[in-house]
This record gives sequence, structure tokens and C-alpha cells, in this order.
Amino acid sequence: MILRTSPSTYLALGVSFGYFVIDFWTCVKYNLGGTEMVLHHLGSLLSVTTALVTGDGHMHTLWMLVTEFTTPLINNRWWLDKMVRDQGCVWGRD
Repeated sequence: MILRTSPSTYLALGVSFGYFVIDFWTCVKYNLGGTEMVLHHLGSLLSVTTALVTGDGHMHTLWMLVTEFTTPLINNRWWLDKMVRDQGCVWGRD
């Protein structure tokens, strides 16, 4: 189970890699999170890249990514705040 890969795992890791690149760029551009956040993103990018290139540890890496599940929701709230859209119905339900 640990060494198994499939097109689905490659797809999930590819999407995760893209998300981490965009989130890393956002953190650097807007100076969010400081050095700790930069190191977190670099470590995550390294682990996802290693899993994609070697084909090993897909399940371990995907389980690590489960801890990042709420991050897009938190980032969406930040973007809404940045765009000053705090009057809409989405903001009230958050």
C-alpha cells in the first residue's frame, strides 16, 4: 500500500504542488507568516516534489496533505478581507 501509485495520486500531488507554489508566492509577496511560513512551504514543496519525481511515498505525502485541508478556506477569508468584500453573504457564513 505504501509504495502504490496511481494516476489519481499523481493528480492529487500535482494539484497540491501547484497550490503550494501559489500560496508560497502569496506569502512572499505580501510578507505573510514570516520565515516560518516560508520554511513550511519550502519543506512541503520538497516533499511533494520528491514524491512526484521518485514515485515513492505517495500515501505518506497525501496523508501529510490532509493537515492542509483547511488552509484554502483560511486563505479565502484573507483574500475576501484583502478585497474588502466583508459585506457579502459568504463572509457572514464563514
